[in-house]
Amino acid sequence: MILAICHHLNYCYVDGAMMTANIPENALKLRQSIPSHVKPTASWRAFNQALQASGEVIEVLDNGSRFDPEIVYMSTDLRPLVDRAVFKMSLPNGPTFVTSFNTKELPFVTRWLLNNPDQQVAAFAIPGTSHPDGYNAASQAGTLIHLAAGETQSFTVTTGIGE
Repeated sequence: MILAICHHLNYCYVDGAMMTANIPENALKLRQSIPSHVKPTASWRAFNQALQASGEVIEVLDNGSRFDPEIVYMSTDLRPLVDRAVFKMSLPNGPTFVTSFNTKELPFVTRWLLNNPDQQVAAFAIPGTSHPDGYNAASQAGTLIHLAAGETQSFTVTTGIGE
């Protein structure tokens, strides 16, 4: 069996929410490719190009129209940076959501932001064994996990309301 795991944790987009993490900001990189399901507008292309040029990692959700279509960040390998990655999203007048995981089990994270009439997503941390670009990309990156018949592997992610 061959595995590439992404734990899709889709929290709701809330204007004014602030995202933080215990990793360096430059560990998150804006996705360079545009998947076929993404239909860019002229304003999205301009915003995306500005993000690419600046290297800015979005930490505050504001002006939701900028996230239609999606803005996606993918991490570098987190293992050399922290043993346990901790990502938070604090709502302006509400709780703070936390997602944490062991980077030896799940060495990558994706941040997926999307705000349109059909979907309002602030997936501030999607832990994974690889990036979410599919089997071929994971195979080329060497991030597939190969399990023998009957072999198991477990992953632990903690998520919910925190401090």
